[in-house]
Amino acid sequence: CAEASTTHTLDTMMVTHLQQFQKWGSVKKAITLQLAKHLAILTSGGPNAKPNEVANNIIRSKSNGSVVKNELQERALTLRSIFDSLDTEKTGTITAVQLMEAMEKIGFSIEQDEVNEMVSSLDADHNHLLDYEEFLAGALRLQDAEQTDMLEAVFSQFDTNDDGLISMDELRIVLNVTSEEDEEQLKKFMLEVDIDGNGELDYMEFLQVFGKEL
Repeated sequence: CAEASTTHTLDTMMVTHLQQFQKWGSVKKAITLQLAKHLAILTSGGPNAKPNEVANNIIRSKSNGSVVKNELQERALTLRSIFDSLDTEKTGTITAVQLMEAMEKIGFSIEQDEVNEMVSSLDADHNHLLDYEEFLAGALRLQDAEQTDMLEAVFSQFDTNDDGLISMDELRIVLNVTSEEDEEQLKKFMLEVDIDGNGELDYMEFLQVFGKEL
């Protein structure tokens, strides 16, 4: 009972993760958002689920297949609680002003312009607001995902022809690459993670995304 009443609040480490997200390339950001979408569904029934409607879904450990509430799942549930506390208007989104106020409450020194830029880097749908999935993508500790089957699910989403490899064309389609700038980012990304240089990513190469500052 005591655990259920625990109130989670934003902390400096989470703010640091949000700041680090800004430095990533657009491809890594987009892939991380896909991970956040999967995790949001598993832990809360989706981005708009109410706190008391948490789904009884699971994440399995890659080591032995056991069903565990691992660090990644616990992290997501904590972040959902924090997001809900920031969403004071209960709109399912938070603003840069609300995020700034939360940072000020924990004594974090940052200018509003910096927070605006932070929100902009996380704002995948460009509506100047953060929904839970966008907030989750920025605040996740990606290393927690490596020991679960979550990354396999994300890999499968990109591997649209189910051949065990992710091609440039598959990345273009899933990430909706349309501009020359996005294309250049994609080429740079592939050069960084395509270890064997065959123009495609296998699963082990895909894991490099979550271990490098791309």
